[in-house]
Amino acid sequence: MRRLIGLCVAIVMTLSVAIVANAQSSSECILVAPTNQGEIAAIFLEGDSVNVPPQNIILNCDADPGELAAIERAASPDLNTLLPIPNNPDGLAESQSGYGIVNTSFANLRSGPGPAYTRVAVVRGSTPLVILGQNDIQTWWYVQVGNVRGWIWNEIIVLRGDVSDVPVIATEPDITPPTLYVGFTGNPIYDALSTTGEVVCTTQGGLEYEILGRNLSATYYYVEAPCIDGEMATGWIQAIAGIVRNPAGVIIPVMN
Repeated sequence: MRRLIGLCVAIVMTLSVAIVANAQSSSECILVAPTNQGEIAAIFLEGDSVNVPPQNIILNCDADPGELAAIERAASPDLNTLLPIPNNPDGLAESQSGYGIVNTSFANLRSGPGPAYTRVAVVRGSTPLVILGQNDIQTWWYVQVGNVRGWIWNEIIVLRGDVSDVPVIATEPDITPPTLYVGFTGNPIYDALSTTGEVVCTTQGGLEYEILGRNLSATYYYVEAPCIDGEMATGWIQAIAGIVRNPAGVIIPVMN
């Protein structure tokens, strides 16, 4: 995932330039703050503000930019890690001027406003959401559930009350890396592009393995994988051993 950090930074820089341009062209202010997950930026219209529970931190044009770090997004978990399923205390979201409700059985919270970005949590249907911000076209909302903050798609929540005064937010996202889902235990990983190569690892089933490269015909993938013995290894695995998942459309480099 860290291999894609350059691309993530470029995305945030693009968003930040757009935010600054907007802020300079109207009665808006911009706050930018570093966080453990990269920079976070927010545009506030004059008079707008957002209350961040449970500390009740007020963010607006008069806030110290450093206070924006209080709403940093959640970290992206490692591959094959169970995602948290957070909840808000009863009445917390409803105490805001406006809030959201999850309108599907389960919904993903992501590190950025789009399906190509990593999942950071899962929320159950009917979960109330604290609304902290929105993207610039109001198709994704930046929300807080418990101590987790991330992005949720507009089409799978219902809004209640008034959320017109929340800022436009830009966070530095993590792009979901390409993976090979391997369903069965015992698939061999080789040290070379051939089944006659040395077996360096046999796989654990039911897991995703990050794809680092492929051969020209995409019949083999070079992966980083947890082996049966618990050790991590890199090597070549036949493409027929699994299913490729690449929601971000990342270009997988050819390695021969």
